[in-house]
Amino acid sequence: MLRVALIGCGDVSTHYVEGFKGTKKAVLSMVMDKELEFARKLGTEYSLPFTDDLERVLADPAIDAVIVAVPHYLHAPLTIRAAEAGKHVLCDKPISTTAADARSMIRACRSRRVKLGVNYAVRYRPLQQKAKQLVGQGVLGKIHLVQFHGIHLKPEKYWTEGWKGRVKTDWRAKKALSGGGVSMMNFSHSVDLFRYLTGLEFVSVKGEYDTFETPVEVEDTVAAAFRFDNGAIGSLLTATWTGPIRESMMRIFGSDGTMEFRDEEVRLFTKKSAPGVTPLEWTVVSHELQSQEGYGPYLDLFADAVAEDKDPPVTGEDALTTLEVVLGIYTSSDTGKTVRLKHRASR
Repeated sequence: MLRVALIGCGDVSTHYVEGFKGTKKAVLSMVMDKELEFARKLGTEYSLPFTDDLERVLADPAIDAVIVAVPHYLHAPLTIRAAEAGKHVLCDKPISTTAADARSMIRACRSRRVKLGVNYAVRYRPLQQKAKQLVGQGVLGKIHLVQFHGIHLKPEKYWTEGWKGRVKTDWRAKKALSGGGVSMMNFSHSVDLFRYLTGLEFVSVKGEYDTFETPVEVEDTVAAAFRFDNGAIGSLLTATWTGPIRESMMRIFGSDGTMEFRDEEVRLFTKKSAPGVTPLEWTVVSHELQSQEGYGPYLDLFADAVAEDKDPPVTGEDALTTLEVVLGIYTSSDTGKTVRLKHRASR
């Protein structure tokens, strides 16, 4: 069993703790936060040892790995410190706020021979896994067009409490601390999922972002156009102030079919035959899988990577590639130019 400590007891922490309930190869041994009241709250709620002492965690020989689930600007320094202490690191997404920090994290973990994984757990929800299987069976044919669309409302309290209100903090609203708004926090999931499902890479981006209706430093509205390495093109429209309309959607259009991810549903229309799919009719993919999280499966996969000395399912390099798509939107908008992107990750 991989023995893990959770660093950071804020909004995302309960997803990890609940995820460990379904793991077979990893166990959560301790939770830590620099604010003792946050650590105590989470530890008491789930009957786990807790501490506010990072050095205690890093010096503990009974801890094999740490989860870094803290504000984005702290991902790099905490990952590097953990690597120097000989701990494997599972970092929450995004890998960091800058490409330079991400590269430093990758170098630190490589030099200390510890694993660095980044948690894009949406990949590992059962519904997305089924979609990945279908795409691999060729139901879409050659992909030509992609539409990313995310319209929803983040209430004012989100910027100081997150979605769950577990802690009071203002890092999400500040560019230097979060790295960005809707692109960094939300769209990066879509970038990662699309790359994972299709194997395609973003090769250029022309984007615009702004902050129209939210009293924060980070963007609340983004529009962008993309080109992919197979020649396909795509678009993004997303905003976080547009209630009461709420839509989260990704559509992938191919020569033989269309796959639509809308909120918690996946639909497929295809000319091709596949198990459970009727050609030339819309098929709803696996209703019963919709509500299941991907944290547990991802934690077990990370434990496998440590045990077998292989790459984690989402490597630092992989997450850096996703980060650079997001940063490309910002650079393009700031300069008025199309940004060419490099891709380096294998999945």
